[in-house]
Order: sequence, then structure tokens, then C-alpha cells
Amino acid sequence: MIDGALCFSLFILKFASLWQTHRAFIFGLATGAVVRLIAPLLQDKSSDLPKVQWHPRVLWVGIGCERGTSRELIETAIIQTCQRYHLAVGAIAGIATIDLKADETGLVEFCQAHNLPFQTFSAKVLRSVKVPTPSMVVNQAVGTPSVAEAAALVCSQCVGERAQGFAPLLPLLVKKQIVRMENQPGAVTVAIAVAQQEYIGRTGQLVLVCGKIFRS
Repeated sequence: MIDGALCFSLFILKFASLWQTHRAFIFGLATGAVVRLIAPLLQDKSSDLPKVQWHPRVLWVGIGCERGTSRELIETAIIQTCQRYHLAVGAIAGIATIDLKADETGLVEFCQAHNLPFQTFSAKVLRSVKVPTPSMVVNQAVGTPSVAEAAALVCSQCVGERAQGFAPLLPLLVKKQIVRMENQPGAVTVAIAVAQQEYIGRTGQLVLVCGKIFRS
């Protein structure tokens, strides 16, 4: 049986070699362990290479789109919106929309490609949410004056309720943005809300690693 301390020392040596050749890392370790790994390798904190970034998954992206909108247009709309408002794509917790879009191919493909949860809500639930930019045109079409904004807000609220019992709705981080592309049919509406609690998509568990127990 390998001693836990020896196992971690071997891991430090392996990580030191990876540090020289990789630009980004994702850790499944406690913060203290990550600091122990990185601190000895830092030569100049102003250097561009490499950098470590961590983004809690707290952004819920509400999406409205025309039937048949491509995954490419949906992806472009989300990335452009995040860039415009200086938000990290890695902080996206999931995608939300109306239940009429549960089988929308472009949305389903995007969520599968990025391993993101896909949440849908009925028009009844969405129209109960007060939003900054309701639309009577949308209301006539799908039975709620808002899809993207309302869906984003509902998802951000759901995470807070499960974690803390009750969390008042926070204002939208990004009001709805309409994105179109040349040579691409349709349009995508994007709105972003932030949850008070990070979404991890799983329950905690105990894991035995190198003879020591870690709780995730």
C-alpha cells in the first residue's frame, strides 16, 4: 500500500512537468492542496504562462429561439453575450427555456456538447415571473411574455431554494439580447441570471485516494 504523503509527493513531481507544457488546469482538490501544488512553481506572478482560473458555476442562461435554429447560432449567441458582458463561459451552470423547446435540436445538441443541464418550464411558470422586457408578441405566440429572461430567473431561484430554503430573486445579470448571423436562419434571445449557490450537478461523496479519504 502506498503511503498517502508519498503518493502526493509523486503527484507533485508529475504536475511540475505538466506545468511547463500546459496553459490551463482543472482541479478536483481542496484549495489548500492546489496552493501547495502551484506555489513552488511560480516564478513571476505577472507572467502570462501559465494561468490558473476557477469559475463557480452560477450563471443560468435563458434561451429563446425560433424553431429549427442551429446549434452554431445558439453557441455563437451565448459566447458573444458572455464576451460582451465580460462573463466567463466556464461559469455557466446550465441552459433554461420554455417546455415547448424541450426537443429543439440545436439546444439539445449544444447542451450535450458542453455537458450542461437543460431545464425547461411551462408557460404558466414563466409568466408568473416579473421581467424587465416583456413582449406581447412572444406572449401571443407561446403564452408567456418572456422566455429567456423568465427561464434564467426561475433557474437561478431554484438553485437558491434547494440550497438555502428561500432566496429572493436577484436582478438579471444580462437582460435579453437578440443575436442573428448572416447566412443562418432564425434568431436567438439570450438572458443571464446569477444564482446565490453554485450548481455542481451532483451530491457529495467520500472517495478513497492513496489511502486517504477525501470528501467531494
